[in-house]
Formats: sequence, structure tokens, C-alpha cells
Amino acid sequence: MILAFRSGQTQAVEDLYAAHRNDFFLWAGRRFQATRQDFEDAWQEAVTALFEQVVSGKLTSFRTSPKVWLFAVGYRQLLKRNRKTKRILLRDSIDEALLKDVQEFDFQWDEPALDEWALVGEAMQAISPQCREMLAMRFYQGKKIPDMRAALGHNSENTTSAALSRCLKKLKEKVQEIMNDE
Repeated sequence: MILAFRSGQTQAVEDLYAAHRNDFFLWAGRRFQATRQDFEDAWQEAVTALFEQVVSGKLTSFRTSPKVWLFAVGYRQLLKRNRKTKRILLRDSIDEALLKDVQEFDFQWDEPALDEWALVGEAMQAISPQCREMLAMRFYQGKKIPDMRAALGHNSENTTSAALSRCLKKLKEKVQEIMNDE
């Protein structure tokens, strides 16, 4: 598939687009309350991102299948759209895996550079699972402190805020350690 994309075989792109589109709609429909057009846009953006990454030479192989790669990018697109409206319906082990490996699916044309995401990803793996969860809830899922307090079972928002602050400090320290080691 990568060779087909690089050689400009548009039929390969169209085949990939059609092969997994309906599966993505069903899968995403269980997780997000969105319109069919939202799902269509996310899927189209995912396939376009894959094509651009392959053609530019930034993506030369898959650590997972192309379908998983596309689903993760589509999922990320839907998360971006739904952060403000909080329309996520279901969260399961698949979602957790996507959140854990989110740095794999960030692109240079997104916010920070790939090197920065790799650095943050490495630091995230070096902190506690509880801190990873809190940081993902706050900065990736866009949850507010009251929502986090309820989800984590903390007694007060101050407890949640203080714990989040400590986790962010630990993450920054790990990033600095990694940078100093390189």
C-alpha cells in the first residue's frame, strides 16, 4: 500500500477509503454523538493524513495495521471536534490504548513538532499511571477539574487540582531529565 501511494496510484487510496469506512462509522458511532457528516469528515481527514504522511516520506511503515492507524487518527479528529460539547459516549480499552499511544498519531502540521511529542510521550511513560490518567483527562480529553474530581473519586476540587499540579510538575521534570540525558 505504501508503495502504491508513493507511486501515485489513486485507486489504492480509494480502495482503502472504501474498505474501512463503514466499520469506522459503526465504531465511532458507539463512542461519539455526532452527525454522519462529522464521521465522514473525520474519516476523510484520516485517509488524507495517511496519504500525505506516506507521500512526504514521514510514514514508511506501520507499527499497527493501516486500519488501526486510520481509526486512531479519525478518533483524534472526532475528539478535537467534541471536546467542547463533551459528546463522547463510551470509553473502553481501545480508547485507553489510543490515548496511551497518542504521540504516534500526531503530525508535524499539528501543534508541536514530532520530536516534542516523542519527548512528552517518553516522559509520560516514566510517570505513574495515575498521573498519566489525570494528564490525559485534563489536556487530551479537555475535562475540567469538577469532572475530573467526580471521575477520580476525589473529595474536593482542591485535591484534584493539587494532584494535577503535582503530576504536571513531575512530567516537566521527566522531560527535563530526558533532555539533559540526550
